[in-house]
Amino acid sequence: MTGIAFVAVGGVLALVLLAVLIGNADARAQRDAWNRIARRRRELGEWERELIRAAESEGCPACRLLRERGKLHDPL
Repeated sequence: MTGIAFVAVGGVLALVLLAVLIGNADARAQRDAWNRIARRRRELGEWERELIRAAESEGCPACRLLRERGKLHDPL
């Protein structure tokens, strides 16, 4: 092989390595973003259940009506 062939093969290998590294970094960032979204949804769900429990303990008529109509989530 000539020197140009070695440089070409080395360049291709470098590009493949760079593509793999960028792909891994992108996948990690995307996974972290989805984890943050899931964590936030769990926090909001807990907050919603807490509000429902508080309203029910005080006998909120609007909550009772929504529950009867099936439009209010059941507390877990």
